[in-house]
Amino acid sequence: MEYWYADTNSATTATFYQDDDRNPYNNGSPTPFATITHNSPTALNSVDSRRVDWIPAGSDGETVYVYGRITDGSRTRYLYAPYTFLITEAPPVIDPIGDDTIPEGQTYTGPTPSLTQGTLPVTWSLDQGPSGMAINSSTGVVSWPAPTVSG
Repeated sequence: MEYWYADTNSATTATFYQDDDRNPYNNGSPTPFATITHNSPTALNSVDSRRVDWIPAGSDGETVYVYGRITDGSRTRYLYAPYTFLITEAPPVIDPIGDDTIPEGQTYTGPTPSLTQGTLPVTWSLDQGPSGMAINSSTGVVSWPAPTVSG
């Protein structure tokens, strides 16, 4: 989300909230997702913009309501607006897989990886590995039919 503000030659603080009950008039407890302080004004009454990265709580394509409170040394301004977001899931993160040793020439089959973030299904690929090593694109299990000693 990007917002624009007028610089009044003083520090400005902008706090943004997700209003979960979608009612700007009931003094509920909206969920804050960002507070930005602009300490270095560029010039009297100049206009600037800032970007706020945030993943709204809700479902893909759902409309969420944003409440903004912008204050400077002399006044407070408010913003209340509905936004429809396309929510994208964070990329998957693989649980660490420990080192392993096997005798030279014995077929190696790795463990089935699990995710600490993200959801299955995932398409697995092996971007770099020794000659002959392969990965099952559905399960993520790595196999190496003829391991050799390196270096």
